[in-house]
Amino acid sequence: MGYTKQNFIDGQTLTAAKLNHMEAGIAAAWDMAGSGTGGGAVTGIPGAAGDGETDDTEALTAALSQSNCVVDGGNKKYKYFEIIVNNVEDLEVRNVIFWKGANMVLEGCKNIRFVNCTWEGINPNGVNKIWTCGIRLRGRMENGESIWCENIWIEGCIFQNVWYNPYVNNGRPQDVSDAAILP
Repeated sequence: MGYTKQNFIDGQTLTAAKLNHMEAGIAAAWDMAGSGTGGGAVTGIPGAAGDGETDDTEALTAALSQSNCVVDGGNKKYKYFEIIVNNVEDLEVRNVIFWKGANMVLEGCKNIRFVNCTWEGINPNGVNKIWTCGIRLRGRMENGESIWCENIWIEGCIFQNVWYNPYVNNGRPQDVSDAAILP
């Protein structure tokens, strides 16, 4: 249902029909928010098991690749391998336990807020040449220019048990592994 904004003027009488029209618009906005179509919060990651056993990489990547929304993981364990998110803006991620993945890469993202999330058991998962970190911030190329991440907030989050990977970065693994956040 579309909503048509009404401009009221001083002294105008509000009728039941006008109030009902506003209420219908508010109800439609709440319905849209619950569907994950933008601007709203959805508890749980659609398509993810959140059981700490099933590979939820695809569902996590899809959920975190949406702009203008809130993703609430409901404090479940979401197992993943590598998540790459590109060009996302105005996303809040909360109550997600990122479980036993290798890394998460944000490329050219803006206004991303992680609230009460946990990264636990970050490890290479048997792949020698992968960086191990909670979050890696990178740029992306657009029209020949680098667009870097801006305004990434991490509030009340925990990074624990992030593994060191001695097989990466040509003998300098300390630069790219065993880190919560790589700028």
